[in-house]
Amino acid sequence: MQGQNECIFKGNGFQGKLQLDRERRVKNLESRMLEGAHVNKGTFRFSASVVNCYTEGGAHIIGVGDDPATPEKFIILSRFDDGDVDESIGFSSTLTDREVSNCIKAVSVSSREITVSIKESRSEDVGASIFVTDLTSSQFDFDSLTDFIGKIFAGSSSEVSITR
Repeated sequence: MQGQNECIFKGNGFQGKLQLDRERRVKNLESRMLEGAHVNKGTFRFSASVVNCYTEGGAHIIGVGDDPATPEKFIILSRFDDGDVDESIGFSSTLTDREVSNCIKAVSVSSREITVSIKESRSEDVGASIFVTDLTSSQFDFDSLTDFIGKIFAGSSSEVSITR
């Protein structure tokens, strides 16, 4: 983290500041939903143009966003081992103002879509109960993505499903 209100993505050409100013995001949530991100009955949906997997400072990170430089809609899955496996797995998105740990119930990955299901007890913390990301507009290395999914969720209580 670079200060309290911003995060910088680095690695494999996926650089861009994401302003994590919660007030700005709350005020603009309705307009973003109209521009391709939809929250419906607890499900947040958007189309991604970039999928980036990398390791930084010992943390395995998957960043998925609608723009490689300045994404407005995104999800981030990460793991930094420092104790309990589930507590070491973090999730953040367009709807969060911080990373939330121990919140992922299940992850389903295919070459067309990533679906992240949130534990019922943590859905309020992340703003939705299901995050569905359409990958058909993005070019990415599916094998690298599945490798990083394996690294992040190995030994966790989260259910993982991968299909080609």
